[in-house]
Amino acid sequence: MRAYLILLRVEFTLLRTVASRTVRSYRTLSALPVPLPKK
Repeated sequence: MRAYLILLRVEFTLLRTVASRTVRSYRTLSALPVPLPKK
């Protein structure tokens, strides 16, 4: 049971790291001037 909890914690940390990296790259991309289609 203890090993299972450790595994969960490691997986959660990995997921958070990947998520923060994705958000960071998305912010970098969205910071670029993108011509929006005018309605």
